[in-house]
Amino acid sequence: MDFDQSPLQPMVMDIAQTGGNQPSVRFNALVYYSDSAYVEPYRVISEDKLADFTKDFSDGVVISMIVPAGDYTYKIVPNRSTLSIELTRTSETYLSESMGTSTATTVERFKATLLNTDDDVANQYASAAVTEFKLNMFDFKVARFQLLSEFVEKLRTVQIGTVHRQVKVADIIRTEMHRNLEKIEATTGFQGVTMRGTAKDTADTQVIIPQGTRLVDLPKYLQETERGVYGSGMSAFYRDGQYYVWPTYDLTGFTSNEEKLTIINVPQTRYPGIERTYKFEGKHLTIVTTGETASSDSSDIRQMTHGNASRTANAGSLHNTSSFKYDKNKGIANAKDIISEVMGEERKDGIQQLPQKSRIKITDNTLNELSKSAIGNGRAMQLIWENGYHEAIVPGMPCRLMYWDGDHVLERDGLVVGVQSYTSPASGNVFRGRYVTATAIYIFVSREVNT
Repeated sequence: MDFDQSPLQPMVMDIAQTGGNQPSVRFNALVYYSDSAYVEPYRVISEDKLADFTKDFSDGVVISMIVPAGDYTYKIVPNRSTLSIELTRTSETYLSESMGTSTATTVERFKATLLNTDDDVANQYASAAVTEFKLNMFDFKVARFQLLSEFVEKLRTVQIGTVHRQVKVADIIRTEMHRNLEKIEATTGFQGVTMRGTAKDTADTQVIIPQGTRLVDLPKYLQETERGVYGSGMSAFYRDGQYYVWPTYDLTGFTSNEEKLTIINVPQTRYPGIERTYKFEGKHLTIVTTGETASSDSSDIRQMTHGNASRTANAGSLHNTSSFKYDKNKGIANAKDIISEVMGEERKDGIQQLPQKSRIKITDNTLNELSKSAIGNGRAMQLIWENGYHEAIVPGMPCRLMYWDGDHVLERDGLVVGVQSYTSPASGNVFRGRYVTATAIYIFVSREVNT
């Protein structure tokens, strides 16, 4: 049966007619090489945003622009260690027929790192005594900068060290984030912590956070070094005043979360160039992906190689004399009191396997051990979202992928693990026309379809 006869067709048409479309964007930028002195570029060429929710702690932004060669040689390059960029971003977004359009202008100052490596050319210009004026008149440079917001720049330097007693790990994260991030002075300040999933609910007797621990490393430290937070991995990400924490490979969050994403993937050639590709219903975002889909599923190999189960010796039980019986000065352990066995996704072939060459590890952090096998429960996918909206994708957003196999609508639940968008002039002419954005969404979804 053709896609036009599928139950997904009316949903796609509703979005195409009443949904939102890509914001019309305009950029203006000033490159400051001192507190008050700046270079005004001819034009912003592109903006590349990458959010890897599993590895990074904030969005990475690279901006390219055309600047006069003289200004580049005599002002930007010599002051590359002190550069900052004031970026003005004006966008007009169509929301829906009932909500109309929303126009927003943001002005933000960023720490800027010059990524160009051809400084020798600039040095040649300077050594040849070519004047700044002549260079500005007859030549230009394409300069690339990595941008870091004022808040994130300060966030990555915060270090902590303290002791918590009789406190749940989720409360430790919330307490330390609020205690330290509320002190950071920046144009866009800290607003709060959003934690998804079911974190360990028991209080630990004592949790020691060593002095010098980076605040952005705290969730990972609690997950891997202490007694764990989640049984499906853990990720943390900061964006726009909110600090998000969630289980990296938890595939069960779609039905229980208000803020979530539905992805309707249509055949690659069915709706080329569709303009309106998303729609909000409250905090529930539905999008249409029309580009080529790439997927990778090595879960079977991973499970057979690395196992889908773990076996640990509970460190706390080793101090409990009731777990042993003694005979002729020998302590004999009761295995059921000491050994913990946890299993991830049950294989259909009934074969459950511990990691190869596995030794029994002595630890009370069974959640982290279980997390190591959680990645084998799903598959990674890349989807192309035409006319996408980068900021609409929330870090660690639970998602549901829907697609038509010719006979049935199939569904896979998972979560978003990353998003990348590239904004550039639609016409290809950097000096005229509006900007368009190409967006790629990276998701981790269940291997099995919903039943």
